[in-house]
Amino acid sequence: MKDTPVGHRLIRLVPRLVALLAALAIIPWTLGVPGVAGSDYARGWTIGYFSLIAYAVAYAVLALLGWFARRGQLASGAQLAGRLAWVALAAFVVAQLWAWVLISK
Repeated sequence: MKDTPVGHRLIRLVPRLVALLAALAIIPWTLGVPGVAGSDYARGWTIGYFSLIAYAVAYAVLALLGWFARRGQLASGAQLAGRLAWVALAAFVVAQLWAWVLISK
């Protein structure tokens, strides 16, 4: 890395760490599958499950795009991939909060 302050490097790690945790949480989340469909708990579980999968996949795609952009193989910049990773993180947080609200009812 270039002469980037430590704080900036740590901040850039946040989406990566959340993607790792989301990928690791898929299996325990799957083990909590509700037996009764149509309840708030089941809807919350479904939203949470798909948001875990969607964020892990979206981050993987954005990481690959950023990697190709940094290597100069894409016309778009690596900064765009980094910004989209933060947008995906924000959408993931909103979906997870919504899931937890429905589960806790």
